[in-house]
Amino acid sequence: MSVSATDLGWRQLARCGEESAHLFIVDRRETKGQRTSREALAKVLCSACPVAERCLEYALELAEDQGIWGGRNAAERDALRRARTAGQDRRSA
Repeated sequence: MSVSATDLGWRQLARCGEESAHLFIVDRRETKGQRTSREALAKVLCSACPVAERCLEYALELAEDQGIWGGRNAAERDALRRARTAGQDRRSA
């Protein structure tokens, strides 16, 4: 699914409103344990979000390298992007 970077209407349906935005944003001062806990809480919200898939696709399309998007952190999105690219390479070979 391609999600246009300019078509942001889906964000109105997102579960990550202003009151929980801090859970999705990287804080360079947090410890690894704090980051793990924060990301786990954010992912719980994402798991019940009606637009999580759109959010993830948006972050992948823009190569977003910070925070939680669609229930995935930056490393998880990178792994997904690499897996998709490898799959496309195999199909085109």
